[in-house]
Amino acid sequence: MGRGLRLMNEISTVQVLLSLIFVAGALYFSNLFKVKMGKDIVIAAVRAFVQLLAIGYVLTIIFDLDSPITIILMMVVMAGAASYNAVKRGAKVRNSYRISSIAIFATTLITILVLAGFGIIPFKAQYIIPVSGMVIGNVMNAASLALMRLDDELKANRIKVEAALSLGASPIQAASPALKKSVTTAMIPVVDRAKVVGLVSLPGGMSGMILAGA
Repeated sequence: MGRGLRLMNEISTVQVLLSLIFVAGALYFSNLFKVKMGKDIVIAAVRAFVQLLAIGYVLTIIFDLDSPITIILMMVVMAGAASYNAVKRGAKVRNSYRISSIAIFATTLITILVLAGFGIIPFKAQYIIPVSGMVIGNVMNAASLALMRLDDELKANRIKVEAALSLGASPIQAASPALKKSVTTAMIPVVDRAKVVGLVSLPGGMSGMILAGA
């Protein structure tokens, strides 16, 4: 038996239930400050539990098969789910699903083609899927923030946008200030994460390996 297997930590049912303390804490502060996020927190906790439970079995099968078809299908499912989730904060923005889908699928495709095409990572499930997940997660967050900020800016500056349109400006020109602010908002977390990638992001990304005893 290898060293990694001997040191692997097994999480008991009781320990999993104890993690609900953090969910309860989030619910408490949500109600305390009346931010109306209680429903979202409960749904997120339930979905996270179900997804993590199911994905363990799914990834075991995909890693065993290690087929290009199953890898691509998994990437499509991940990107599709992320696109659907990203539009919830800006659902009133026209073509929001198409915008988020293009952003997520295109960014993931380009990243994987570059990394695998230049031999930086091999085209194997154990490498492609985790990297795709990180890319998709980051783009999903950026798209969600951008759509939400764009929706808020257009609502707050509706009169200015309509005035610009009435004076002959194109829709893109009229919405340009709102677009700039939404892109800036979406980029802030990405830039901040890059600033501390070696101190925070990398050690945090290795948490799964550490807990598994690697």
